[in-house]
Parts: sequence; C-alpha cells; structure tokens
Amino acid sequence: ALEKNMDADAPAAAMPIGVMHRLTLHELGLPSDAYTIDIARHAPEVVAAYKKRAAVCLHPSKVEGFGMNVMECQIVGTPVVTTNYTAMGDFTKLGRSVPHRQTIRNPGFLYEMALPDVGGIADAIGDLYQEHMALKRGDEESLMRRDTEVAEFNEWIDSTCSPAAVGKKFKSLLLRSYSEFAERLASKQVLLSSNPPTSGAYAIVSGYHTPIVDWDTPWTLFAPDGLKIVDPTMLNSLAWMMHLNIEGGGQPAPTVLVVPAKYENGRDVPAMNADNSIHEDLPILVRTFMVTAFQQQMSRRKSLIQSAIQNSQQTGTTRKLPDGLAIIKKGQQNKSARHYNKNMGEL
Repeated sequence: ALEKNMDADAPAAAMPIGVMHRLTLHELGLPSDAYTIDIARHAPEVVAAYKKRAAVCLHPSKVEGFGMNVMECQIVGTPVVTTNYTAMGDFTKLGRSVPHRQTIRNPGFLYEMALPDVGGIADAIGDLYQEHMALKRGDEESLMRRDTEVAEFNEWIDSTCSPAAVGKKFKSLLLRSYSEFAERLASKQVLLSSNPPTSGAYAIVSGYHTPIVDWDTPWTLFAPDGLKIVDPTMLNSLAWMMHLNIEGGGQPAPTVLVVPAKYENGRDVPAMNADNSIHEDLPILVRTFMVTAFQQQMSRRKSLIQSAIQNSQQTGTTRKLPDGLAIIKKGQQNKSARHYNKNMGEL
C-alpha cells in the first residue's frame, strides 16, 4: 500500500508471494486463535507500539544488509533472536544471536547466505521465554538485568550509530579512499612517464571450462587451441596501454580487447560464427575483474566471452587490436584447463 493508503486493505489483484503462513500453521496444527498475521501497513507510532509490546522479536534471516527491525526492537527493550551472520550478528546485543549451520549460495547471487539453525533458534526462544516469565513474576534480579541490557544497548547505539560517530567513520573512510586513489594515480603517472611494461599484462586460459580466477593480472587472455602470440612484448604493451587508458580523450577504459588472428595458411580467423556468436578460434582479452564477476554464474569459455563482449558493447568499451599479433595452428590442441604463465607466447 502507498503512504496515502495507510491501513487500507490491499487490492484484490495483489497476490501474496512466498510461503502461505496461514496454510502452513494450519497444517502444523496450531490453533488459529494462537497467532495473528497482519499484512497491513501501519503508521510508525503503531509499529513502534507493537514492537514495544512484543515479548520477543524473531528475526533469523539468511542474510541482512543492516536489519533496522533488529535495532528498533532492542531500543524499546524487546529482545531479539537472530542468525549470527552479517549485520545481525554485529547488532544483536539484547537477546540471542544463533550460529548458523552452514553457508549457502543460490545461482545468480554474488553473495553467500546463512542456513539458520532451527534447533538453536528454538532453544533461544525457550531461554527468552524463561526470562519473560521471570519478568512477569517481578523477579528483581531479572528486572535489573533487563534494565542494564537495555541501557547498555542504547549506549552502544549512541557511541556507534549516532550522526557524530557515523560522520567520523565516513570521514576516515573518505580520507583513506582519497589517499589510496592518490597512490594509484601516482603509480600510473610513473608508468606513463616511460614506455609501457612489456610483460605481466595477462594470464592465458584455455579449455572448455575456464579455471576459477586465482591470478592477479589485469587481463585474462581466452586462448583458442593452437594459439601462437607472434609478438608477446607488443601484446603486453598494448594491453597495459589499454588498462591504463592511455588512449585518453575521455574514453571509458576498455574491458574487452579483440586480438585479430590468422591461420597458418594466411586466412583470417572469422570474427563471428553463423549464429552471430564469437568465433571459437578468435583470441579475446577480457578484464580479469569481469571474468571473476561472470564466474558467479557461468564457467564455459564461450559463455564468458559472449557475456563479456555483450557487456562491453553496451558500455562502448570494446577495442580491436592491430593485425599480426596472433596465429592459430590448427591441429594443436591444449589439453589443460588451467591458466598458463602470463608471459608465455604459445600454447
């Protein structure tokens, strides 16, 4: 619901997404009068009242960027049960942060998630239930401990998340970023003051599946079988120039370099196949950070190349290198799927 529809029921066409909680609780045998499911959007003061009246906040997510709900419940004195992972583990001071069973990763996601420990969560709820009952009985020791925990959490909030504290951290981060940028710029100027390096610009990979990146060269050369780099010194120099964006003119730094090649009989290696995919005999240089990113979703050499080129075409960062740098010797196949010495000229 929009802000202007505060507390209004959702329209009939708004379908729920995810687990059907009412059906699940019914199948588990929980009486309908033992719980309330509220999907309405309430005013902030109503939400705050709900959080303050709650005995516990159950928030065992798989992953959280920050978790404002966890913070807000503790501020009003409501203990939380969270998964001890990412921000939740850092911000849980009043309540229990339950260790996760293991980490999991879904296809298409760049980050890992936690698998919550259901048994551990149940134990944590049981512990907090005992504390809750002690508070209801008016147990002085429990009351004093809860007051102390709430006071300590609010002191932590003031010292960690206040505008002054956050501003100080941002200032430190910005100063460090500026310093590191200045160092990189100075290093680049040193390189630009002389001829580009003639080695170390790329690592060579081949095979049907590309090995997982564990090299630190700025470029990765996807090499077809039988590739011979005619002039490795020149190719390294050109790759360094493109990496340092020496061509200038306000152009974005290249991310894909097409290396024209010829077969031994002098015939040019085609750029494209009949289906408009990149020809399998064409050497391609791709920025290594892009290879790392794409490997979260794919490993086949041809898929990585195709994705990199599509991305670079959208951003205008594809460049074609001069002719005469590579020859393809047909019939010579490379049996390894590992990367090779970054200075090697022939596979």
